Amino acid sequence: GQVPDLMHKANNIRIISIIADVNHGKSTLNRLLSNGSPPLQLEDNVFETSGIPLPFELAEGQLPDSEGRSFLIHLNHSTTPADLRAVDGALMLVDAVEGLSFSNKVFKQALIERIFPVLAINKMDKLFLDPHRNLEDMYQSLVRIVDDINILLATYSDELMGSTLVAPDAGTVAFSSGLQGWAFTISRFARHYAQKFGIDETKMAQRLWGDFYWDPNEKKWTSNSTSPTGQVLSRGFCQFILKPISEIFQACMSNDTDNIDRYLTLTKVHLADEGDLSETQLFQCIMQQWLPIDALLEMAVLHLPSPVKAQKYRVQHLYTGPMDDDTANSIRACEPDGPLVIYIFKIVEASYQQICYAHGRVFSGTAKSGEKVGILKSSSDWKTNLNKVGIPMGTSFESQAVPAGNCCIIFEAHPCMSATTIVTDERSFPVATITSSTVHVVQAHVGPEHVVDMPQLEKGLKELSERDPLVQLTPFESEETIIGAINEAHLNACIRRLKIYAGISMAISPSSVSYRETVIGESSLVCRTVSPNKHNKMYISAAPLSNRLCKAFDTEEMSDQDGVKIREKHGWDGIESKRLWHFGINVLMNETENPEIMEIKDSICNAFEWATKEGALAEEKLRGVQFDINDAVIHADQHRRASAGQIIPAARRAMRAAQLTAQPRLMEPIYLTEIQCPQSVIERAHSLIRERKGLVIEEMSRIGTSLITIKCYLPVRHCLGLEAEFELSTSGQALVQCTFDHWVVMDGNPFVEEDEQSKIIQEIRRRKKLPPILSINKYID
Repeated sequence: GQVPDLMHKANNIRIISIIADVNHGKSTLNRLLSNGSPPLQLEDNVFETSGIPLPFELAEGQLPDSEGRSFLIHLNHSTTPADLRAVDGALMLVDAVEGLSFSNKVFKQALIERIFPVLAINKMDKLFLDPHRNLEDMYQSLVRIVDDINILLATYSDELMGSTLVAPDAGTVAFSSGLQGWAFTISRFARHYAQKFGIDETKMAQRLWGDFYWDPNEKKWTSNSTSPTGQVLSRGFCQFILKPISEIFQACMSNDTDNIDRYLTLTKVHLADEGDLSETQLFQCIMQQWLPIDALLEMAVLHLPSPVKAQKYRVQHLYTGPMDDDTANSIRACEPDGPLVIYIFKIVEASYQQICYAHGRVFSGTAKSGEKVGILKSSSDWKTNLNKVGIPMGTSFESQAVPAGNCCIIFEAHPCMSATTIVTDERSFPVATITSSTVHVVQAHVGPEHVVDMPQLEKGLKELSERDPLVQLTPFESEETIIGAINEAHLNACIRRLKIYAGISMAISPSSVSYRETVIGESSLVCRTVSPNKHNKMYISAAPLSNRLCKAFDTEEMSDQDGVKIREKHGWDGIESKRLWHFGINVLMNETENPEIMEIKDSICNAFEWATKEGALAEEKLRGVQFDINDAVIHADQHRRASAGQIIPAARRAMRAAQLTAQPRLMEPIYLTEIQCPQSVIERAHSLIRERKGLVIEEMSRIGTSLITIKCYLPVRHCLGLEAEFELSTSGQALVQCTFDHWVVMDGNPFVEEDEQSKIIQEIRRRKKLPPILSINKYID
């Protein structure tokens, strides 16, 4: 009865997700906080739930403005960017030893989504296991992590959210060991020590972080690290937090029963039978009772926003309709009696593939079983009835109405695809699909070995696209599809899943790299083309965009979908909209004075979209190219000019010709690669980087370890099979992480036959079954 009651108290609800880089302990912590997240069983089917609602009780007076002391936490297990749209708060997880990884895109994505953060520094047990670290070294490592996170938070600050900076003494940073199941915040220690020192909790917390030292002789706090007598003083955090934990650890490891008994008394921990426990198990049991893992949930309840608060500043980012319509106002107010809006962020299939169910976030209204609803997506919409709606309760499913501010499960949700919106008001608009900086740099062609299996392949591809928002599927000819992925590991995972979904034998090409086409000079002539009916003429030239502007679109496009901020920042805001027809990673400018050209604007823009999607060199996408329409001769008879079949081919040929006359080049993708390895294999690591034409930009030792971290730029085309080779060459001692970083213009000339760039173009054209590059004379008239 507790969870259903709490679902109606939106101010006491928290919808959160743990976000982290690979190997920082997210999965372990998710399982621990969800009490193992037992599989949900319904009608002989077994489901792995995304997380169950967790009731949580605060101590008296901790949050006086709340509706009582009982809270409900929806802990969503985030696996894709689409999952982030459903949460209001994030527990940012960082490894205490590794620190903040360079590949922190998930953190940036969360901040762009206006998801409020708190920080958990995980794997604290590793610090105490390291004999080379003293307590001050541990503290300095933790300070660096907090500073790095705050730099990131300040960079992506949003005035609507207010300050998102974290501070240990404010209770917005926790320290945890997911493996051993314990955690603490400074606030928890401050409550204990405030009574001992007889001071306010807030002042006590401030003394337990930063440059505050305890002088045991004078019995007072000081900001100096040495006493008047020259004695070196211990920092408050080290003396009153790290030291007790360290001493308990040392006592357990050395089986010092006297000290163990002393600390059991001090911490008020009662063990049933410690005699049967190993040293590590004994330390774990003491810590779990003394500093339970629910400190993380307490931090989330105290410092992350409720749906009522979060939806006020997130509605502009979430809703695609007018900000003053009934649906927007209901989302803003988290109104349970308003029009229904459910955002479906995940589709999961039962163990025997008999039925599917959907995870959704209710932003407005109340979801009820059997209700007639509409399902909206950017490309289509349809009507259906909601089947069973409710929430998971342990291993069972409880069908009930779910009001705004909660997450729900919808059974038999086959028609619902990920990132759809369920509504009841026909005037409602969908929730915006997640924006992401994903770049697909690795690809493979797939097709059925037997033509009769084509329907099964299409079914498998559809299922793959619904389940993986990061994959890109592009039809190629009649029987092949190109699978685009963010890296080689992602591509291999997609192909593995596709084999399961389709259940057929497939022909799969070797992995290949996606390129971009660009220009490095201005067109040597204005290219003229004539429409098929000979009555219309187009005059177009090309020029390169600045690298600075292209980088702005790479870094800012997620939060600036219409380019307004970029135009203002880079001096394009003064250009009239009637001249600037398209502003993005490629630009289309109307430089003519002919007002009649506006009648064929749509056709020219369609030609621009086609020309930039398939460049003239190898039909790869264009990047950083500005096309100028210098002139246009349009027939006076509307019937001889208005047809798209006349204008689009002419404009596209003119753009292709303009590209070929502006010193066209290929651009290749570059990974920012981080390699962690022990000193013993560092030479082999450098050798592999040189063999793959990499450029080392940073090398540093990890404090307190024998590990070396190398950061380097590596061309993606030389990275296929990289992780496997490092695994083999270093006997598994090296850890490699590759993240797309930027595009770079390749050296050489694509029109010199023996040039590497020319060979790559020829190979791409062969793979795409294209003829050799056409001469410029084939395009212009």
